[in-house]
Amino acid sequence: MQVSKPVKIKQKSWGHEIWLHNSNKYCGKILVIKSNKSSSLHYHKLKDETFYIQEGRILVKIVSKDEQIEELEMSKGDVLDIPKGTKHQIIGIAEESEIFEVSTQHFDDDSIYV
Repeated sequence: MQVSKPVKIKQKSWGHEIWLHNSNKYCGKILVIKSNKSSSLHYHKLKDETFYIQEGRILVKIVSKDEQIEELEMSKGDVLDIPKGTKHQIIGIAEESEIFEVSTQHFDDDSIYV
């Protein structure tokens, strides 16, 4: 067993991701979202995700199978499960928000943008 640094830091238009771990068993990231910035609307064919809000406030848009849009405001301590195939988008409300994301394995080609 050994202590290590984050796997990588990935810059995004909405902030950045701090990758803690990615293996065939699970993936752990910290997503840092800037105020009034948003991810693209997307879904994953393979990945199930759980978001835990560590700091700040975000708005999560979820698109149902019948194309109805639900908007969920989340703040520190809130948890949301996003099953694979669920279209979703994250929007920063607070100056800067931190989301701890735990998921099944991350594959770069698994994000489908709509």
